[in-house]
Amino acid sequence: MVGSEAASPIQEAPMKPTRIALCAAMLVSLSTPGWAKIRSAQEQMRAEAERACYLDAKTLCPGAIPDEAKVTACFTKKRAQLSPACGRIFDRGI
Repeated sequence: MVGSEAASPIQEAPMKPTRIALCAAMLVSLSTPGWAKIRSAQEQMRAEAERACYLDAKTLCPGAIPDEAKVTACFTKKRAQLSPACGRIFDRGI
């Protein structure tokens, strides 16, 4: 036939889930080294704040736990009663 081409379907094997996961992991690892450092620093500051303020929250604001906004509001009201370590963290805004 003139003007018509025989179409030969190309069969592609479906991507296996492990292959998709591997590709996704590679993309994430290549695109986030800077974010990982930032996230790590944020996680470190958060852990420091939790260590310094856990007992203050438990003692001064037991009804606010685990709501972070309520704990923050409680700490604001009771700033003078915070432990020195927690007060420093709270003043830094962490």
